[in-house]
Amino acid sequence: MKNKILERFNNIILDSYWIRVVDDHEDPTYYLIDIRVVSEGNLKSYYFYGLAEMYQKNIHIQEQKNYLIINETSNWSEIFIDKNKKEISASLNINEELLKHYIFQIGEIEFNILAEGYNIDDNFREMFREQEKIKNLVS
Repeated sequence: MKNKILERFNNIILDSYWIRVVDDHEDPTYYLIDIRVVSEGNLKSYYFYGLAEMYQKNIHIQEQKNYLIINETSNWSEIFIDKNKKEISASLNINEELLKHYIFQIGEIEFNILAEGYNIDDNFREMFREQEKIKNLVS
């Protein structure tokens, strides 16, 4: 597993990884983004995986699914073995539009994850903020 620290803030660390799911040799290598936040002495992790096509020329891979995982246990191996256990993690399927431009906020810092070749779109930001499910999930 390759680890590269992209940015470091006072209480926020943003990492990237390349991994392959161990129990399925047909799966592609996934790109992961791991955002760890220390808030009031507690560690929260915002963990993105299955984002390989965001960094490829062809973003129309039909079989690939993308999830946002929020995990507060730091036990990453269990997520890959069984990502459906709600006590381990909460997951949200990211649709095609959100795959192209995903926004979330931690405190006063806003993060944008963009597919290659896409630019930040202020109209999309407003549309994103109206989605209560996502707003509640990451607040």
